[in-house]
Amino acid sequence: MSEPINYKSINLDQLREQSANHHSKTPFPHQIQAFEALSKTFKFGSEKPGSGILVLPTGAGKTFTAVRWLSDHVIPKNIKILWLAPSFYLLDQAYDTFEKGAKDIPEPKKTLNIRCVSSSPSHAEAASIKLTDDIVIMTIQTAINNLHPNHVDNSGKKFETAFRKFIDSCKKTGLFVVVDEDHHSPAYGCRNLLIGENDSALGLRGLFPELNLNLLGLTATPTYNDKAKKGWLWKIFENGIIYEAKKESLILQGVLARPNYIEVSTGKKWEVDDGLYDRLVKQHKDLPESIIEKLATDKDRNNFIVDTYISNKDAYGKTIIFADRWFQCVYIKEKLLEKGQLLKKDIKVDAIYSHIDADPGSAEARKKRTQTDNQRIMEEFRDGKLDVLINVRMLTEGVDVPNVQTVFITRQTTSSILMTQMIGRALRGEKVRGSSEANIVLFFDEWKRLIDWAEPEPGGTRDDPKPVVIGHYPLEYISIRLIEELSKTIESGGEYKIGRCISAG
Repeated sequence: MSEPINYKSINLDQLREQSANHHSKTPFPHQIQAFEALSKTFKFGSEKPGSGILVLPTGAGKTFTAVRWLSDHVIPKNIKILWLAPSFYLLDQAYDTFEKGAKDIPEPKKTLNIRCVSSSPSHAEAASIKLTDDIVIMTIQTAINNLHPNHVDNSGKKFETAFRKFIDSCKKTGLFVVVDEDHHSPAYGCRNLLIGENDSALGLRGLFPELNLNLLGLTATPTYNDKAKKGWLWKIFENGIIYEAKKESLILQGVLARPNYIEVSTGKKWEVDDGLYDRLVKQHKDLPESIIEKLATDKDRNNFIVDTYISNKDAYGKTIIFADRWFQCVYIKEKLLEKGQLLKKDIKVDAIYSHIDADPGSAEARKKRTQTDNQRIMEEFRDGKLDVLINVRMLTEGVDVPNVQTVFITRQTTSSILMTQMIGRALRGEKVRGSSEANIVLFFDEWKRLIDWAEPEPGGTRDDPKPVVIGHYPLEYISIRLIEELSKTIESGGEYKIGRCISAG
């Protein structure tokens, strides 16, 4: 298990001396083009600050690209950096990239202080932030909670948080804000953090002198069907898309793998009433929870997914399976192990998920799956100790597993963003420790009315012209006891009525 990632002060002179024979990583042509676009947009000291989006497909190195440019053009100017991301995994990736790239920061910069902040035990607390920090990497939610909080001391008086003091100190030095996976930024809390106009709770843009705040969004999926969300995206990032690398070109260069779309019919038929049809086609929303529940608990359907993997295990190689429910993850895992033993096939499989137990003192609570457990399992998968990793939407963003050969997307969706993220988990090409081709196994059901499901992007091959793809995987937390009971219920083919689950903020 890796050491906690929370804070590091790097002596750059000492690091440069130790790395005298070090050769910097050579950027790809698309990254060099991105550097040029960034330099044209962010001209420090000009009449207007920059605010735009960098679009690089999953596997094209958006974190490296942004960090390398910041190391060359922002850090040497002593401009502070605030790196925001929606997940723990993305924080770790950014922290690691800044640390590894520190040796390339030009003189005269002498010291680099990096702090990683979130609610995770492996990260620093927000209260630890210092004015001497050069780079603060934190979750969006933690930033929201600490910019305009109602914290009070022992005497009941309100006080400024360490994060707010850091932000205020940056008004003189300047602040460069990076929003990783910026398609989250139109959400109410995030957009108010960035550009809120309420006098009592101004966003970062309103708190800074006009020339001292620059804002960069990073994403592989910049588009929305929802016009309101798209409108907010362009209001936040006023310069729009400043550079976009095309997937087809990166496939030809070997940076990305060519996707081989394998469409598999489950044989299941589903009714679509007027209400559901309106939701999917007119309101551009995904499947309701009631339908997702039926898909996730369907024993024959889950067994079909298991059999599809087992019958092609050697061809599929290292595989990620996106499921819909935690108990479905457990069921598929157990069936893969059971059938693998029966057929004398060695299948190493595990699942990652989260839950909160309703009774903290129960035996089930002592088995609680923690963030540390998930990180351990993720590292085992990355290191080749597992063949299959099953998850519910936890691996859609920012997880770097270059040698994934196959992705199972177990149901259709109307969301092109989710589809692109999940497919992207297998698209790292030969030049970035991946493969020339990737298998994208798309499971589809038969719906009795025509629905505009999201389509895979062009540039790949497909076994069957019928369009299909992924699903929306809602984040929810339930007890391990309920997971196990529901898994057994799938096996027996019985019914299980699910009560209200506890959600986490």
